[in-house]
Amino acid sequence: MSDITVPPEVLGKVGEAFAVSLDALQRRLAAPQASPADSEAVRAGVERLRHLAIQLQELARVLAAEGKPATETIDLREALVQACAGWQAAARRRGARLAGPPPRGEAFAVRAVAGVLDQLIELLLDHATRLGDEVQCALERHGEAARPMLVLRVRREGGRAADGVDEVHWLLCELLARARGMTPYRVAAGDSVTLMLDLGEPGGADAAPVAPLTGLPRTRMDVARRQVLLLEPLERPRVLALDLLRRAGLRVDVAASLEQARAALHERRPELLVTGLPSDRGECAALIEELRAVQPRLRVVELVDDDSAFALSLPGSGRAARIGRHDLARTLVPAVTQELDAAYAGLAG
Repeated sequence: MSDITVPPEVLGKVGEAFAVSLDALQRRLAAPQASPADSEAVRAGVERLRHLAIQLQELARVLAAEGKPATETIDLREALVQACAGWQAAARRRGARLAGPPPRGEAFAVRAVAGVLDQLIELLLDHATRLGDEVQCALERHGEAARPMLVLRVRREGGRAADGVDEVHWLLCELLARARGMTPYRVAAGDSVTLMLDLGEPGGADAAPVAPLTGLPRTRMDVARRQVLLLEPLERPRVLALDLLRRAGLRVDVAASLEQARAALHERRPELLVTGLPSDRGECAALIEELRAVQPRLRVVELVDDDSAFALSLPGSGRAARIGRHDLARTLVPAVTQELDAAYAGLAG
């Protein structure tokens, strides 16, 4: 049996998504005079939750499968072209323009479980077409080993914010990809979001993925004018993170405990928090809520003990960016500048 466990964060987001969506549907149904638009919205909402339930069932079957599922050689280009063609109608209903890769071109052969790869592509397309107004799908190769990469570039003309169901699709994609040895990335910068799936070594989606990535969106802002609060109980990563951030020109207050962090707030108000404590629970979550009450644009980067962690946040999702402590020298400054750029793009000062 598979030993993959579903993180509590994912279970919580699934429950939240269903609860919030069902509450909205119930309010529409309870309206004294339901319009045709209300009826259509209820129908679409029910279909959306039904589809999510099916995706959860399929994911559970994959993660609970006995033994090692059979892999085969798959043409990633053909799989993506077919998936994009099948999603055109849904994308139009959502007001999104979806463009797939050219049907003819370089072959992208990967070794993967066909059902898993299809499900990952579906979750990415579902997330992307709900998230933005224009989605451009591409196949690229990155790094010296020319690893195959699936890339979705999303443009958000309307400034949409992700809701609970939208975020669940990304969490499920992360969970399934990591269970199969692949690495998903999501980077938000200004009005664009880039989704990437690193399939590992050429011809092998089960091989361990390798970094670094190229082609991530670059920051457009002067980070030296932004204030960062570094809260990390562990000495070695705290010292390294402080050195990296200051060498990048950022103004940094450093704390080894929540008490020290609160004391630092008497002097300055941070625009970004780098924390080695879990950002979604306990006193750290309470501190973040207090900071957001006075600094609505606050961004949070969480340091975790996960070798493959690299996930930047998304506007409106309420999630922290997550990077691994093992690779701070490569990922910390890019993550911080991307988060600040996403929060303050287009603003002076």
